[in-house]
Amino acid sequence: MEERDGHGPALSLVHRHVFGLKPDVKNNVHYAEETQIIYPAGTNAVLWQADQKQQKIFQGHEDGQGLTCMAVNSTKRYLAVAEKCYEGAICTIFDLVTAKKRKTLSWPESDAPEFLCVAFSADSKYLITQTGRSPSAKHDWSLLYWVWDKQRVMASIKVSNPQNSLIRECSFNPTDSSIVCVIGDGILKFMQLKDGFKTLPVAPAKLQSFMCHTWLHDDKMLVGADNGDLLLFDNAGEFQTVLPTSPGEPRAATCVIPFSKGFIIGGDDGRIRIYEKSDEPKEIYRQSKVLQVEPNSGAAVRSLALSPSEELLGVSTSTAQLYQLSLLGQDLMKAEESPAFEPVLSHFHTGAILGLDVCIRKPLVVTCGVDKSARVWNYFEKTCVMCRWFNEEAYSIAFHPSGFHLIIGQSDKLRLMNLLMEDMKTYKDIAIKQCRECRFSNGGQYFAAVNTNATNAIQVYKTYTCEPIETLRGHTNKVRSVAWTADDSMLVSTGADGAVYEYYVQAETANPGRDGRRVHDFVQKTSSFSCVIVHSDQSSNFNTMYVVGNDQLLRKVYKGESSGTVKAGTTLGQIVLANSGKGLFAAVAEPDAPGRIRCYKFPLNGGDNSCEWTDFSAHAAPATRLRISADDFYLFSAAE
Repeated sequence: MEERDGHGPALSLVHRHVFGLKPDVKNNVHYAEETQIIYPAGTNAVLWQADQKQQKIFQGHEDGQGLTCMAVNSTKRYLAVAEKCYEGAICTIFDLVTAKKRKTLSWPESDAPEFLCVAFSADSKYLITQTGRSPSAKHDWSLLYWVWDKQRVMASIKVSNPQNSLIRECSFNPTDSSIVCVIGDGILKFMQLKDGFKTLPVAPAKLQSFMCHTWLHDDKMLVGADNGDLLLFDNAGEFQTVLPTSPGEPRAATCVIPFSKGFIIGGDDGRIRIYEKSDEPKEIYRQSKVLQVEPNSGAAVRSLALSPSEELLGVSTSTAQLYQLSLLGQDLMKAEESPAFEPVLSHFHTGAILGLDVCIRKPLVVTCGVDKSARVWNYFEKTCVMCRWFNEEAYSIAFHPSGFHLIIGQSDKLRLMNLLMEDMKTYKDIAIKQCRECRFSNGGQYFAAVNTNATNAIQVYKTYTCEPIETLRGHTNKVRSVAWTADDSMLVSTGADGAVYEYYVQAETANPGRDGRRVHDFVQKTSSFSCVIVHSDQSSNFNTMYVVGNDQLLRKVYKGESSGTVKAGTTLGQIVLANSGKGLFAAVAEPDAPGRIRCYKFPLNGGDNSCEWTDFSAHAAPATRLRISADDFYLFSAAE
């Protein structure tokens, strides 16, 4: 943790590592060097340096609402990252060598919130950006031609048709930067910059829904249509032919890249097709190889990239996976079976991550999610060390302090599992369905699990015998968060009913006769709370709770009373307190908005408006869990 200026000397964070990929970003895979690959994760662009096993993070704009598209220039020096912004779309140019921001491009005349595609010219002097629809409809589908180093728009033109159809891609002619191309639904246009944009009088033989395009190395242009046709044009945009070797299957070509011998296409069928120049004049290009990514998974190929030597092929999929395949040698072309695609880092979760916990005694984090998997990550080595698939979704997960046991809340039961060398093995099932919150005690001797089917009760068990010792009641709606006090004698909880409860648990030694009894109650019926943490004051022997919910407040609860609030100005979904008591971290949880991490200096000082904080760009969606390592060096967050 560091201190920095902002709203006072609040704590701040530094990215250490990101596991995951944002699959809905246009052109989301690029190579910077042979061992360096670029991809989006959350609201950031990531440069993975495979030889050093390190990431460089290019943070998104503070007003950005998520990445929309990316591009890298021909010399691999500059990265363009476009972001959605309600004030108007923005595009940031980063220097990949220095990792510094060079320019931020925005067009005040337009209210279009996003750029759908961005591209550099061959000489890297110019940039084009393609907007989507705008709220006012005045700037729908506007193509902007930039001198990006001067942040100046040289020309703009609306490129859609009278039906206001979707535009998918834009690009420069590699031999003439004054000529640009756009494609979309029933749209294929070539325009030239000459005293403003002028549309060139060329058209394909048949207007249809065009999915992707690229400029080939032999002065041709290839366009992929949604019916699987591959259309060939000359360098001036004149239509030549439909390739006879076209795949001919719907959406078989949704992305395409050129290489020295031909081109490579990827499609929604999860297939990658490699085409090479043919010796047969009528064939023009022959299909030399078909590769299948993630067989039987339904994954679509989203983006392709080639390393500078053309030895490595990078592939991203709709299931948020990032793969790499070696194209070296003739074995690839001769092999009858599709070669295995290796993950660039490791396999990532597909869809929302619902559970997250950190081990106290080992550098391990465990996650689970809607993809029906549980994964153990080593955050020192930055690898996924174990993955277990289930037949049911996993809603919550907890890591025993020793690192040898897990609890997983699934739709059919609560599973207790041993963590072995290479597998997770179930040793006990408990009949609690759809458990969305479970926690081991700090000492590991107990665990608590929320049983929604038992009138929102919290059931407490002994870890090693699985003997039930308490059923804690009181909540009238879903319990969303539980936390143990430092000495494990008490448990606190909060939920959708706006209640915060304190319960005695360790009764037989510390508080005879009080086991399972509610000590303090706090209820705010107009609120729905999502997370609670507890801070134990050893001097007074009392606990202070901090709770967040839909009221946009960070609320302090002491002895059953609200003893202070901090106005957050936004909904906070998850909170965690540093073990040293020097910092409190919160996750912004506005629907359909990026999940920023907010850092508060602790103890919280000032009144409603003067508490010190800083925001940190992180997730593209609200965070579902926050955890902190025992030494306070690492903060972990997972999101939808």
